[in-house]
Amino acid sequence: MKKNRSIALIANAAPISGDEWVMIAPYGDHPTACRKKVQRFGREQADAMVARFNSVWHQLGTLFRGVPIFHGHPDVDRKNWPDDRRLGKITKIEAREDGLWGTPEFNALGEENRDEGWWLYPSPAWMHPRTSANVVLPDELLSVGLVNTPNIDGSQPWSNSEDSSTETETNDYMKKEELCAHLGLDPEKATDEEISSAFSKMKANAAAKTTAEANAATAKTEKATAETKVTEANTAKENAENAERETRKTLATALVNSAVTAGKVTEAEREETINSFLADDADLDKLAKDLGEKEGTLNSEHLDLGDRKVKISNARERQNAIQAEVNSRMNNQGLNYDDAFQSVKSDPKFAQLFESMKQPGEVAE
Repeated sequence: MKKNRSIALIANAAPISGDEWVMIAPYGDHPTACRKKVQRFGREQADAMVARFNSVWHQLGTLFRGVPIFHGHPDVDRKNWPDDRRLGKITKIEAREDGLWGTPEFNALGEENRDEGWWLYPSPAWMHPRTSANVVLPDELLSVGLVNTPNIDGSQPWSNSEDSSTETETNDYMKKEELCAHLGLDPEKATDEEISSAFSKMKANAAAKTTAEANAATAKTEKATAETKVTEANTAKENAENAERETRKTLATALVNSAVTAGKVTEAEREETINSFLADDADLDKLAKDLGEKEGTLNSEHLDLGDRKVKISNARERQNAIQAEVNSRMNNQGLNYDDAFQSVKSDPKFAQLFESMKQPGEVAE
């Protein structure tokens, strides 16, 4: 007749030994997760588990994936243990003098869990005949869940170090009372499932806070980068505008100087005319055109220079006329340049010419 069966959970631990065998559960009477019954686990129950395990292995061969290792017990309590990813599997089990042992084979997730020390206490989930008594006798290993709150005082986490000591591991892993204090739970009443759920929420909140802080830092960096780019753009614009103004000033100065030489602009008008080109709303093409079409204001009448008359219409012609007379006196009278120039300057014939050079564009009467 087929047995009526149910599931019981027990939390216990043992360090991984040199040959990678670990204790899954010690012999003795252990409370169930609900604390309402006692699980009596002895050599007889362990032998039954080994026999059933080997029978399934023999029947299925390589198709048998071993006893799964989870974080907690998602296979029997999905509500409190939602993560059903395997951390590995138990490939062998053996009944020894002190309890049930097995060889865990971890996958990448399980190796990471073990290296980081997240969930390292084994909690077997096993089947047992359904009875009305308060004592259950498990006889089939269903899975092993890794938890952080074993029911048995002094239990040790699975570890891959042969030199791990009880003292070191006790200091490295938070006790149930300390964990409950951090989570705001009553250690006398809190179950593994409640502690796990609270711890998961705490981790999720911490992760959310970290993400929010990272996003805020990223936003701050992006804002600073954007502000830097705006500043650089403004500086580049200002530099370009300054360069444009300098270019306009150079061109304006050249145009106005030429106009002064041509007698179209007086010396007094020079600065004002240049500034008209530099005004923000200046029409440069029109100003240049108007300046080019402007007539000179020099007296274009012939100047009486004694034995010859010279028509002087601009500053260049005035300079040429004076220079020609200086050269003539140097050649004809044997004077040096300074004496010849002073001779021309003091000659009344050239007084009107020198007087007109004092104010370019005008001829003194």
